[in-house]
Amino acid sequence: MSPLVILCILLHISLVATVEVYEIFTRFVSITKDAVNSYSFEGPVLSTWIVTLGWEIDGTRAMPGDTFTLEMPCVYRIFIEETTIDLLAQGVSYATCDVVSGEESSTTSYLRCTMNSGLQESSTVDGILQFPVMFNAGGSASAVDLEASTCFTSGTNTITFIHGQRRLSIQQNFAASTDRLGMPIAYVRTGNTLDDLLAMLMAPACEDGYATGKLTIAPVDRDIELDCTTQTAGFTTALNAWHLPTNSRDIYHSSLCTSRQFAISYSDVGAGYRPFLLVNLRRLQGTSFNVRYTIQNMCQGESFSDRSRQASWKTLNYGVVDSYGDAMDVVSRTRTGTMSTTLVTTRPFNPSTHKTKTIQIYVPIPTTTITTSYLGATTSISTVTAPTGGTATIIVNNPYHATTTLTTYWTGARTTTTTQIAASGSIDTVFVQIPSPNPTVTRTEFWTGSSQRTLTQTNPPLQSDVVLVQEPRNPTVTITTIWTGSSATTETQTNGPQNTDTIIVYQPPNPTTTVTSFWMGTIVSTQIQINGPQSTDTVVIYQPPNPTTTITTFGTGSVVSSQTQTNGFQNTDTVIVYQPRNPTTTITSLWTGSVVSTETQTNDPQNTDTIIIYQPPNPTTTITSLWTGSSTSTETATNTVGNTDTVIVYQPPNPTTTITTFWTGSVASTQTQTNGDAGIDTVVVYQPRNPTTTISTHWTGALVSTQTQTNQQGSTDTVIIYQPQLTTPTGIVSSDTVDVLNESSSPSTAQTNSSGATNSVAGYATSEPTTTRTEFWSAGCATEVPDLSRIGGATQVVAYVPRNPTVTTTSFWPFPFITTVTSTNAPQSRYDYCG
Repeated sequence: MSPLVILCILLHISLVATVEVYEIFTRFVSITKDAVNSYSFEGPVLSTWIVTLGWEIDGTRAMPGDTFTLEMPCVYRIFIEETTIDLLAQGVSYATCDVVSGEESSTTSYLRCTMNSGLQESSTVDGILQFPVMFNAGGSASAVDLEASTCFTSGTNTITFIHGQRRLSIQQNFAASTDRLGMPIAYVRTGNTLDDLLAMLMAPACEDGYATGKLTIAPVDRDIELDCTTQTAGFTTALNAWHLPTNSRDIYHSSLCTSRQFAISYSDVGAGYRPFLLVNLRRLQGTSFNVRYTIQNMCQGESFSDRSRQASWKTLNYGVVDSYGDAMDVVSRTRTGTMSTTLVTTRPFNPSTHKTKTIQIYVPIPTTTITTSYLGATTSISTVTAPTGGTATIIVNNPYHATTTLTTYWTGARTTTTTQIAASGSIDTVFVQIPSPNPTVTRTEFWTGSSQRTLTQTNPPLQSDVVLVQEPRNPTVTITTIWTGSSATTETQTNGPQNTDTIIVYQPPNPTTTVTSFWMGTIVSTQIQINGPQSTDTVVIYQPPNPTTTITTFGTGSVVSSQTQTNGFQNTDTVIVYQPRNPTTTITSLWTGSVVSTETQTNDPQNTDTIIIYQPPNPTTTITSLWTGSSTSTETATNTVGNTDTVIVYQPPNPTTTITTFWTGSVASTQTQTNGDAGIDTVVVYQPRNPTTTISTHWTGALVSTQTQTNQQGSTDTVIIYQPQLTTPTGIVSSDTVDVLNESSSPSTAQTNSSGATNSVAGYATSEPTTTRTEFWSAGCATEVPDLSRIGGATQVVAYVPRNPTVTTTSFWPFPFITTVTSTNAPQSRYDYCG
C-alpha cells in the first residue's frame, strides 16, 4: 500500500474521531443549594449549588474520540479543584469532560467532553452526574459581570443548560437579598483560586447625591494583601435583587491603593448614582478573614455620616463530583393497541437498581373509533370487529361528571387539590386544601423615603408573615456640648417614629487665642468669645486708651492730616500732625567748598522756606590780549554757576628787534616772533640770497674747506674754496716754483692727483703757481683735469669729486608754506680716483 493511501486512511480516521455528538445529557434532574458551603439566604450569590444531570451514551451512535459540549449560561464557575470530570458507570470512564469556567472572562461555563476508549459499540450506558456550581449574578464593573447581573430575578427562575439542539431546563426559586437597599453593601466572591477573592464595597444611598464621600477596603489580617492591578471604581444607577450593580459609569474621583488598603474619595456626585469600589484580595492562609470598611459620606443637604465597620467572611471550600451509572440490557416488546400511530416508549428505570431497559413498541390495529358521552359514572368500550383486512370499529362511551368544589384550610405548607370521583353517581367533588393563613408580625423601621409606607413580606405557610411599616427617618436636632475627653465623639438618641432624634456631639474644649483691644472704659476688662466646636475661642482683653503726645511735621499732601501711632497697651500713643510743606524760595551763593551743597532754612508751618544752594567757584580760563594801553589790565567774564569763567589779561605791545636772514625764496618776507608778555618780539626779515662768485685757493690744511663772504643785501657774496697744496713726485708743493731741467729740452708731463696726494704735472716746467677748483659731478669717483682755458698766470686744476651724501632734517618754521634749504659742506677729504 502506498504511503499516500495510508495517509488518507489516517486522515479519515482522525476526522471520524472528532465528530461532535449530541443527546448525551438527557435531563436536568435537580438543583439544590449546598447547605454546608453557602451563606444562609436562598440566592444565587454567596452560595454553591449542586447540579444533578442525567446522561446516556449509546455505543451505536458514538465512538471513542467523539466530542460533545454542555453550555451553562450564567454559571460563574464549576466549583471543584479538579480540571476534568469523568462520566463513570460501573467503574468505567466513558467520557472525560474538561472544566471551562467563565469567571471574569465570560458569562458562560462549559463542559467540553471527549468519548473514551471504554465505550464499545455494544455499550448502552445511563448515569447521573452531580457537580457544584457558582452562579454569576454580577459583582463588579466589568462588562462580563454587568451582563451577568441581569441573569436572574428574585422569585422563580428557569435555569437552562444547552447541549446541542437540546435544552435542559429546571425551575428554581431565588430569594432576594434581605439587606436594606439603601444601606452600605459589602460583597466577596472567590476568584481563580480559593486564595484569590474579589471584594466589593458600595456606599449607602444618598437621595439627592453626595457632597463628599470616602470608601476604603482594608484587610485586618496581616496575611491578606491587596492586588492593586485589579483596582476598579465605578458609579451605578441600578442594582439587581442582590444589590449588585447592573451598570457603571466613570465619574471623577481620587484613589489610593497599597498592599494594605484601597480607598477612593469623591465629591459632588449627582442624584441617582452610588459609588462602589472593587479590588482582589490574596489570602495566604486560614478559613476566614476580617475586613475593615471605611464608609464616610455627606449627602447633599445632610450632615456627615460615618458607617465604617468591620466584617468577617468565611471562605468557601471546593465541592466534589459524583458520577455513577450502569450498563443496561435493552429488551424490546411489541404490542398492538388502539393508537393511531406506532409508539415507541422506554419504560421507567433507575440506573442504580435496574439492569434492563425495556423499550415498548405499540403498533396500531386499523380501527375507526366512535366516541360518545353521557352523564354517568363509568366508561364503556365496545368493539365492532371486522373481517381480516377490514377496519374494526371501537365505540367509546365516556361518562362526564358534574363537579362541586370544597375549599378548606389545613396545616400543610402548600395548596393541594384532590378530586373525588363519584363511584356510583355523576357528581365529583374537588377538595381544595389551602394552608392556614400565617400569623403576622409587624415591624417598624426607618427608610430613605419621605412618607410612610407598608410592605407585607408573605412567607411560606407555617411561618409568620411580616408587615413592615417603613417610616421616614426622624428629623434630627444636633446639640453640641463640651466634655472632658480629648477627641470628639457623637451619640445619637433615637426616638420612636414620627419624633425627633437628638444627635449629641461631644467636643473637647476649644483652644484659645488672646486678643487685646482698646475700649472706652477706664479700667482693664476681659471677655471670652466662645465659638463653635473644633474652633478657637477668643479671649478679648479690653484696655483703656493710652495717653497721647502730639508731634507736628510736614507731610507730602496738600492738606493737613494726622496719624496716631498706637503703642502697646499702658504706653503713650503719638499723634503726628502732617502739615503741607511750606513754599520755598531758592538763593544760589558761591562758597569755598569744592562741591555743590544745599541748605534748607525751614520755617514754621504756613511760612516760606529758603533753599540756599552753595556752589563752588567756577573754573577759569585765561586769555591774553594786546591793547593800546601802556600797562597790563585784567578783566573777568563771569558765567552762570556750573560753567567756566574767562579771565582776559590785556597787555601793552612788546618792543621789537629786527633780524635779517637769507632764505630760499625769491622775494623778501617778514615774520614776527611774539614772545611772552613783557618780553621782546623779534621781527625776522627773510631776504633772497645774494648771487655768489667762487674763488679757489690753497691752504695748509689737509682737507678742502669752503668759506662764504656774505656782503650786504643786494650785493654779490664770495665763496672761497680752500684746497690743500699739490705736491710733485719730488715733494715740491704746488705753490712752489718747480724748475724742471730736461736734457732734451722737451716738455715734461705731470699727472694731477686728488687733493692731498702727489700730482704729476704734465707740461713744461714753469715757475707759475697752481690753483685747484673743486666741482661736484655725477660719477662715483674723483679726477683732476688742468683748466686749459686759462693760459698764462697761475696754473688752474679742476678737481671733479662725487657729490656729498645728504642728511634730511625736518623742522617747523612760522610760515604757512613748505620750503627746503640745503647746507652744502666741503667735499669729503678722500675719494677713490677714477681709473
